[in-house]
Amino acid sequence: MSKKVLTTPIKDEDLKDIRTGDIIYLTGALVTCRDVAHRRLIEEKIPLPWILRGKLFSTRVPS
Repeated sequence: MSKKVLTTPIKDEDLKDIRTGDIIYLTGALVTCRDVAHRRLIEEKIPLPWILRGKLFSTRVPS
């Protein structure tokens, strides 16, 4: 197990050495939204106000 710090924008080569069980620290721009928002973006074909390439996009749900 290793530790790695990733900073956005993330490139393919940043991910090549990551293995299951590694600890990854994230820094930089992180976009989050609820599961309902993801569905609306897809179903309504809403264009995103930003480019997600190389950025982190995470789903957040209530617990």
